[in-house]
Amino acid sequence: MKPFLSPLIWSCIIAILFHPLHSFFLKKFKNRKNTAALATILFVLLIIVLPAVLIATTLVNQGVDFYKQLESQEVDPRQFIDRLIQLFPQAEHFLAKFNIDPDDLKEQFAKFSINSAEFISKNIFSFGQNTLQFFVNLALFSYVSFFFIKDGPLISERILNSIPLSAERSQLLLCKFREVTRATIKGNFVIAGIQGTLGGIIFAVLGLPAALIFIVSGELIKGIVLIAFGVLIIGLIDNILRPILIGKDTKLPDYLVLLSTLGGLTLLGINGFVLGPLVAALFVTMWCLFEQDAEAVSENT
Repeated sequence: MKPFLSPLIWSCIIAILFHPLHSFFLKKFKNRKNTAALATILFVLLIIVLPAVLIATTLVNQGVDFYKQLESQEVDPRQFIDRLIQLFPQAEHFLAKFNIDPDDLKEQFAKFSINSAEFISKNIFSFGQNTLQFFVNLALFSYVSFFFIKDGPLISERILNSIPLSAERSQLLLCKFREVTRATIKGNFVIAGIQGTLGGIIFAVLGLPAALIFIVSGELIKGIVLIAFGVLIIGLIDNILRPILIGKDTKLPDYLVLLSTLGGLTLLGINGFVLGPLVAALFVTMWCLFEQDAEAVSENT
């Protein structure tokens, strides 16, 4: 099942998140489960998958455009070093201390930019292959999500009956699973919305296509402002808001939310930003249950 782990995980997440919408469609379509599940899946594809595809396509197109600008020498990477020295004359003296020739540095930077552009062009074909894999996973995701949405309550009941715990504790774990999943997705959407808004504002203020293009084309100040804003403001927003938004609903300590999210991303990629906090929350829940058992045993003895 490992090759299909990602679509299976997201099918489960979507079934949990959109269960209220499915219930609405069930009433709307007079308890016709198949129709309600299909309507839910179409809604998910429209509001989540389609925008994601459009964003990915835009990123690829911008990467190709930048490659063409480098190839046609419309953008000259050597200008970056020249502008840097003009803006900071002391930079030339600093480089001299380390026996670094500015002309040699310009050539090395130009080679690096060209190699990067060649890497982009060569990986366009790989992107095409990944696109095929994406649509295979999308088809699998849609197919599995249909059954998870339609038969979700039955599946949940069978899982609860199979867990070797009391009904009360099994229900507690299931509620925690739903709670953390919803809180994590909601928190990430809010954070992404804030970061996107801030990014859009700084793009509009500076009137730019990309920070690197600004720097290479000579508008160093705008490039530095954009990079600093991205790192210090947009980047830190994630670390500040994620523990607050997700920790509040999951009742996890802020540091555990941050560490479990980063650990999940490192081990599992994009799936980890949900699975990391989820595993942490279930672990803490089980720990609390063990503590209760230990206290009960202690009192009895």
